[in-house]
Amino acid sequence: MLSREVLAVKSATDAVVTVLLFARDRPHFLPHTLRSVALQTERRWRLVLSDNSSDPACARANAEMTRQFAAAHPHHEVAYVRRSGKLTVMGHFQAALQEVETPFVAVHNDDDIWMPHHLEQALAWLEGGEDRGMTASDAVIIDVDGHEKGQFLNWVLAPREDAWWQWIAIWLSTYPSHYGNWPGFVLRTPLIRQLPHIDNKLTDAAAIIWCALQGYRIKGFDVPSYYYRIHNLSVTKTGTHLLIEKHRLILWLAKHHFLRLTRLYGPFPLLTLKAALALRLKYKRALA
Repeated sequence: MLSREVLAVKSATDAVVTVLLFARDRPHFLPHTLRSVALQTERRWRLVLSDNSSDPACARANAEMTRQFAAAHPHHEVAYVRRSGKLTVMGHFQAALQEVETPFVAVHNDDDIWMPHHLEQALAWLEGGEDRGMTASDAVIIDVDGHEKGQFLNWVLAPREDAWWQWIAIWLSTYPSHYGNWPGFVLRTPLIRQLPHIDNKLTDAAAIIWCALQGYRIKGFDVPSYYYRIHNLSVTKTGTHLLIEKHRLILWLAKHHFLRLTRLYGPFPLLTLKAALALRLKYKRALA
C-alpha cells in the first residue's frame, strides 16, 4: 500500500529543507509535533508526513490532521504519504528519503517537539560550506504528558567542527548508553542518501557514525533545540532489545569498516569482541 497526497504546494525553489515527519499509530501526539514545525523561525521548509501506521484508524487521523495543517499553511508545500504499515525503521527512512527535493533534510518523529530555533540554527551552520554534513542538537526529556524530566546531555562534550573523527570516538566510547535521536539531526541530502541499508533499529546512531566516516564536518549543539518524549509507544524500546540493537550495530560497523574504525578508535576491536560475546552468550535466549 502506497498513496501520496499533495495537500498544499509552493514553488520548490523556495524551500531549502524538507521536514520528514515519521508517523506510526500515535496520532494523539501529532498536533504538538505539527505545531512545532509551524512555529519554526526558519520559514524555508516543506513538509512530508510519511505514515507507516499499522492501524487504519490511526492513519486516517494522521491524514486528516495533515490536511488541516496544510490548509492552515498554504504557503508551504505539504504532502502526506501512506505506507504499508509493515516497513522496518530503516526501510521507512530510506523510502521517505525519496520524497526529499531540497538540499537539506530534517527528520522529525510524531511524538517529539521541536523548539522554534531548531531549523534556523542548523541551516545557519550548514549553509556555511559544502563540507558541512550534518548538525546534531541536544534535547530536553519530557514524559507522556509533556512534563520536563531533564536534559539528554548527548552533545555537551561535542568535538570541534573539524574533528569529525571524534564523533566516532564519542559514540563508541560511551556505548552502549549513548545514542542519537533523529529529531535532533539536520543533514545534507546528497550525503544521507548514500547511507547503506542497515538492518538495525538504531538508524540515528548509524547515520551519525556513517556521516562521520565520510569525512564531513558535524556540528553539535549542546543547547537543546527539541523535546524528546519518553513513553510506552516508542518504536525503539529501551532495555534488553535496545542493547541487542546496539551490539548488532557494532558488528555491522566491524564487518564493513573494521580497519578504519580501529585506526580512529583504538579500543574498537575489544568493543567488537564484547558485542559478539554478548549476542552469543548474554542475549542468546532473547534472540532465540
